[in-house]
Amino acid sequence: MMLPTVWITSMFNRNAISTFILMAFLTLPFGGALLGFCPPIVARAGSSSSIATGGSEAQQRFSVPAQRVLIYPLVLDAYLTLDGGTQHIVGASRSSIDWARRAGFRDIYPEIDHILDIGNSLAPASAENALLLQPDAVFSWPQFAEPLRQAGVPNLVEVPGSIEHEREALRLVGVISGTLARAEYILERQAEKLRDLSANIQLSSSTPQNFLIFGGGVNTQYIAGRTYYLTKKLEFIGLQNAVKTGGSFDLERLMVLNPDVLFLDGALNNDSPQTFYRNKAWRALRAVQGGRVYKMPVHSLSNGPVYDPILLRWMTELLFPKQMTSSIRAEIRQMYNAIYGISVDDGEVDKYLLMSANIESTNYSRFTSLPNVTGDDPVPMKPTSQN
Repeated sequence: MMLPTVWITSMFNRNAISTFILMAFLTLPFGGALLGFCPPIVARAGSSSSIATGGSEAQQRFSVPAQRVLIYPLVLDAYLTLDGGTQHIVGASRSSIDWARRAGFRDIYPEIDHILDIGNSLAPASAENALLLQPDAVFSWPQFAEPLRQAGVPNLVEVPGSIEHEREALRLVGVISGTLARAEYILERQAEKLRDLSANIQLSSSTPQNFLIFGGGVNTQYIAGRTYYLTKKLEFIGLQNAVKTGGSFDLERLMVLNPDVLFLDGALNNDSPQTFYRNKAWRALRAVQGGRVYKMPVHSLSNGPVYDPILLRWMTELLFPKQMTSSIRAEIRQMYNAIYGISVDDGEVDKYLLMSANIESTNYSRFTSLPNVTGDDPVPMKPTSQN
């Protein structure tokens, strides 16, 4: 069966420089060719490990779990998830902190607000400043690692930068934090959830053929191509992005695409479905006419193995309402219990699903139901201090 072709776009506020930078990272296969041939090689946690990443010829030996971690790339979410808090993080880039906050990590780890901000750029602004923090592990994306290496920053950990290598990246974080078992548990759980989800989807002639547009913002738009960070993941639910090359576009072109469903990526903007419903310029779109504009729930851009099963479940329940029973609220509760060892109440689930923003949209009332759930057995957190 041929996969239905879909259009995927991303819209963002051009005044938000960090968003623009991150869109470039999320839509371009930066380092992808290199990482495709040279994925990270890591050793299991122990008293000392050898780390060779990103195709680097250098091998570095240092003790794990690390006690003083410095983070530049977008792996703060993953490190918090695996290590259980901020106790071993001496600093992180402002972008990684901001994006962890947007993904709801402030509610899980309030201490995130006290992480030392080492600058806005995902690239190190000063390798000398990094040395002053005396880290025993420094995370960097491969394309930004050379200045750190030249300055003699020890124990450099180059993180895979493409979405295709997010599983390897999670394992790498697990090695450095001494939580590889937790990382493997999360990856196994993700695979199981996605297998169950894809088994329940049966595409038919009634499946919308032109319906996926990510982002938000009624004035500025960016169309995402095949390398957009969610494109590969959408294939799990039988969808294929028809756009090969991304780039800017205007409202007139969007009218030509005329999507059936419009998804707004809440990680990249603050617009709501009401913004589109109440704007006359957008009322000609089928998605607006049908009330099928949805703001995506909370999700982590750099912690996909945890959040993907919920995000894709949410999409399938909206795109295939007759095939899918409503269990998204149960899945959210299971995730928080299994991964973070906490229980969430109805109000917190509503906040996660952005119920107030989406309640006017078609079929969103299905998410107000509250199925019973026992939840997964939580995997124990690593002790918060290891000396």
